Amino acid sequence: MSNFLLEAKRIRVDYAGGYTGLKDVTLKLSQGDMLTVYGEEGAGKTTLLRALAGLEEISDGEIILGGKNLKEVPPKIRNLGYTFTAKVLGRNKNVIEILSYPMLLRGFSQEEAKGKAESMCDEYSIDKSARVKDMCALDVAKLILARLFSIEREVYLVDELIDGLDEKNKDEYYSLLLQKVNGKSVVTVTSDVEFARKAGENNLLILHSGEAEGQKSLGEISKRPRNMTSAQLCGYELFTGLLEESDGVYFAVPDEDGKRYKTVAPISRVYSGKRVCFALKEGEVKPFYYDLSSERIISREREII
Repeated sequence: MSNFLLEAKRIRVDYAGGYTGLKDVTLKLSQGDMLTVYGEEGAGKTTLLRALAGLEEISDGEIILGGKNLKEVPPKIRNLGYTFTAKVLGRNKNVIEILSYPMLLRGFSQEEAKGKAESMCDEYSIDKSARVKDMCALDVAKLILARLFSIEREVYLVDELIDGLDEKNKDEYYSLLLQKVNGKSVVTVTSDVEFARKAGENNLLILHSGEAEGQKSLGEISKRPRNMTSAQLCGYELFTGLLEESDGVYFAVPDEDGKRYKTVAPISRVYSGKRVCFALKEGEVKPFYYDLSSERIISREREII
């Protein structure tokens, strides 16, 4: 039996028309841990969460929750929490109604649910008499989190809730999220670089066009980022230019200044003379670079020490 609370094993999500939302994604979550999934818009973050929640049908692979295949666990008894959007909450409903609803579904009395909802309002600094349509974006995000954490779950799945937030409010939201997930089993997704670096320092998964970079610490990923998304997250400055060869020696020639930087050989000589993407850090070209068409690493160097 697995020691992990939640596992996804090479899951794929295919759609009609040949589009693939997720490509062989694997992840593992232990009891009480948080996994941070980072990716740019369209990377597949929400698709991944919906698949883990059983809301998106997977085309291949399997999802294991508490040692059982998710397909064998009826939706009503899957003890998973998911952050549905404000549209699902209902614009005209008030905060107490929204917070009470999941508790009433689980057998709370009206009095118990209302009392817990009022307590959550105090805890999250939300006006209990407010209606969703009258709330600011930050308060809506707080309400969605409060609704999620009002019930004890095996695993919490937290989608990105930063639409409409300015930088100050983003910081407040992320601080609240980190406070509330402490000690819980959580998968959270983000497109925010600073939050990903902080929250995912020790347990990070990078999604890029539906593909996942192996689940690692940020430091491990920095040794050899597999694509441009992970390189940027790790703090590398990227530039484009030609890959040139002279007597078997390869040089990166950036568009910006035309200076030639010695670099390692590509995986194939067909890349000689092609425009590729290089990584710069502290004025030094790193021995990994990417094919611009696929954004995948094409250098021979295996690791940066």
